[in-house]
Amino acid sequence: MPRRLSGRQAQIMRVLYRLGQGTVAEVQASMADPPSDSALRTMLARMESRGLVERRRDHSGHIYRPSRPLDEAASDATAQLLDTYFGGSVASLVSGLLSRDDRQLGDDDLAALESLVRKARERRDTG
Repeated sequence: MPRRLSGRQAQIMRVLYRLGQGTVAEVQASMADPPSDSALRTMLARMESRGLVERRRDHSGHIYRPSRPLDEAASDATAQLLDTYFGGSVASLVSGLLSRDDRQLGDDDLAALESLVRKARERRDTG
């Protein structure tokens, strides 16, 4: 089971997924309240040792990129969240998201959720 990311590491991963890849300077420039150059290098080295990012060298220095596609990483993170906090119950996870008072779902969100449920039923019934 992958270890949880710190807030800074999660922020770095979001930047790298948005950029696709980047140097330390590019990552720093894309962060709100970025860490120092040396702190960011240390975090990226730790993330590389954990297999979260890959590094290659080119003429502009080290280039970092996520080691896995976003959809794959998100799927694994969702599965871990589901198992850890919701006992594997998709209904409990969704109920937890929908019952939060601070998140008002718009008609587009609700329509998207209804479509996802419909497609899941179709996959279940045909597969």
